[in-house]
Amino acid sequence: MSRHPNKRNAVRLLITRPQQEFYELSRIPKLILGAPGASPAILPAKSLVCPESICALFRECHKSCMRFKDKELTKSSTQNPLDRHNTMRYGIDMNVMEKEVWLTEGIAVLGKDGFSRITINNLCQRLQITKGSFYHHFRSIDGYISSLMRHWLEKNTSSIISQTKQAESAIKEKRLLYQLTLDINHKAEQNIRAWSYSHPIVKEYVEKADHLRLNFLTEIRIKMGHGLEKARDLAVQEYAVLIGIQQLFPEMSYEDMMRLQQLYLEGER
Repeated sequence: MSRHPNKRNAVRLLITRPQQEFYELSRIPKLILGAPGASPAILPAKSLVCPESICALFRECHKSCMRFKDKELTKSSTQNPLDRHNTMRYGIDMNVMEKEVWLTEGIAVLGKDGFSRITINNLCQRLQITKGSFYHHFRSIDGYISSLMRHWLEKNTSSIISQTKQAESAIKEKRLLYQLTLDINHKAEQNIRAWSYSHPIVKEYVEKADHLRLNFLTEIRIKMGHGLEKARDLAVQEYAVLIGIQQLFPEMSYEDMMRLQQLYLEGER
């Protein structure tokens, strides 16, 4: 990897999640791209990482870049003040971090520690970055929560529905929907729903998610030949099973969840 920030590398990080999205490093801050002092071993080409790993990568790069920055500042102290802007060409603005990283970290916090840990201090501490980066993207904690919920709605509902609609038949849609649902963070889903009882912003997005999900399940049932009323009743029953599992067994293993889904599908025949 080039150590010069202007020589961009065509490195991609494949996010191993249902949506199978590709993240170009150009979308991630220049913190990583050719950052001076960053070890090439940090980001090998064509790395396969999970979303949470991006945050770890940022932390590693942050440490390397800060070491470089300290050296450059020491060096610049002996320079002519008029020439110091040249050093900043290679400096990294550590107050700016990609918005996506903050949102990914928020979902990770919800899945592990719960909504009480969604605070500016905790997020900055986990990402090892100053509050300046947070306020670069979000005006307040409520602004962050609103963005976090939009991110959650897109990833765990809208995107899944969009992918499922690509299936050739209602039966295949149903099976694909079940498969994609297995991969979401069910502990985070449980905590988000619990959070919605005390936070109006979260409540608004949970209600939107429920509306979209129930409507889509109803559409599938109608395609399978059911009348509107029965299709809606079956959709409510089916969705209630998922929510019940999330509330009672949020840490259920992938294998157990898949086994129960298979049992449910067999009962549909």
